[in-house]
Amino acid sequence: MALSFTNQLKAVLTPHTSSGTELCEVIEQWFVDHPQDQDEAYQILKSFLIDMRTANASDLDMGAPGCGGNIWFRIYQTKNPCLTMESMITLKLPLSSCPG
Repeated sequence: MALSFTNQLKAVLTPHTSSGTELCEVIEQWFVDHPQDQDEAYQILKSFLIDMRTANASDLDMGAPGCGGNIWFRIYQTKNPCLTMESMITLKLPLSSCPG
């Protein structure tokens, strides 16, 4: 399940805004400028959280400077990268594919 606006959002990213707080600021501004896209993004995030709960992950880390473009999950006290953010958004793979 890809976001319908993925390409438009990627177009506003630069190497300087590809991670960390700068990325969060760009995404926040995107939703200020495109409020119609908020619900779609919320539904995907909600599905990630439901999948996380199903996988018994206690937390997730996405977008931190050390993430390296991956979504990390802590499952039974072990933190591992699951998939790249792009793979999770584009393919909507279940978190059960994460090591744990």
